[in-house]
Amino acid sequence: KNMVHIHGYKPKIKSEIDISQDVRDLEQQLSLFMYKDISTYTHSKRVFQYAIDISEILQLDSIYYRKFVLGALIHDIGKLELPRDLLHRTIKLTTDDWNNIKSHVTWGKQIVLSQEKFKDLAPLVELHHERYDGKGYPHGFKEEEIPMLCRMLTIIDSFDAMTSERPYQKTKTFSEAI
Repeated sequence: KNMVHIHGYKPKIKSEIDISQDVRDLEQQLSLFMYKDISTYTHSKRVFQYAIDISEILQLDSIYYRKFVLGALIHDIGKLELPRDLLHRTIKLTTDDWNNIKSHVTWGKQIVLSQEKFKDLAPLVELHHERYDGKGYPHGFKEEEIPMLCRMLTIIDSFDAMTSERPYQKTKTFSEAI
């Protein structure tokens, strides 16, 4: 009945290899950005694709793969809490504006924690702006205090931000961003 079995092959547990339903569930949440801020939506989709590519290159196991890829897709979900005009601002941000923007990681963590099956993604959402030198936010973690997948997400998130058109900065070429 349209099934093939290969002698000696032990398939992985379906939940480990099939994350497509999780992707659909998270994309449904991200679709809220379609009306509020299309650039955050497209940025999230690009970072998601980078995460897939890097996961394959590094041959991450299925648990790390799921966590990294889904975390990359949903990393900026907390920006749904920000005012639309703040997301589209092209002038220099005030200190209050900047603090408001930075709070998206905390809001995002709360959104993710509200869904039992995505709780393991909370560190990626909360810590993707931490920096290896300790100058990131929200906690100022540095070096190994930042979980490996969060450090990886910071790299691809930053790479996409540098190579995408933004009103407040000059777009870098791929080689400049690297």
